[in-house]
Amino acid sequence: MMELSPKWIQAYLEHPLTENDTCSYDINIEGCFEIEPTQFLDFAKDDLTASYGHHHNLNCLSNTKRAIEGQIDSLLIAFGLINKSKKERWSFPKKIEVLTTVGVISPKILNRINKQRNLLEHNYKNPQEPNVEDAVDVAELFLECTMKYLKNGISEFSCSNEDYGNLYLEIENSLCQIIIEITKFEADQIRSIKKNVRAVDDDYLEYLKLFLNGYTRYK
Repeated sequence: MMELSPKWIQAYLEHPLTENDTCSYDINIEGCFEIEPTQFLDFAKDDLTASYGHHHNLNCLSNTKRAIEGQIDSLLIAFGLINKSKKERWSFPKKIEVLTTVGVISPKILNRINKQRNLLEHNYKNPQEPNVEDAVDVAELFLECTMKYLKNGISEFSCSNEDYGNLYLEIENSLCQIIIEITKFEADQIRSIKKNVRAVDDDYLEYLKLFLNGYTRYK
């Protein structure tokens, strides 16, 4: 059996598979946020329809971005990247870049929201209501489409290929690592290769992307 490199795993997953199995659970983010992303989104919706003055758009946009940032940090927790992001002080654009790299989100719309809020904070620009409405819609769609990674999200999956053996992948988000193992029957014996990839490793994002591809395939 070959080394469990990302290239080898990618080739394995592209072959016809005879069996597959998954295990899923809700990602525990309790205690991580005093106010959850969904609550910030509710605040934004209330601000959008409020009648207390023109600054309701300012509050709406701020709460919209808080909802998105909170959801992004929740995803980083789920993917075992939260400690790395804090240590390296990832900016909002950097977090988007990472999540885009592993195939979770597209950066264009979220960057537009960030640009609107930067105008608000640094240039004292009052956001126009149509732009704020768009931002709320984007935030709601973003939370909906990424909730699958947090609610009943896959924590491990395994699959089989007659030629290459049985592949097992597990993400241990609390330990910030991914476990990969391949086993195969050869000459009446079981051969096994196991590898632990940590979030601090240079190739962690490659393995994470493969894991999430498997998630999409078997969910």
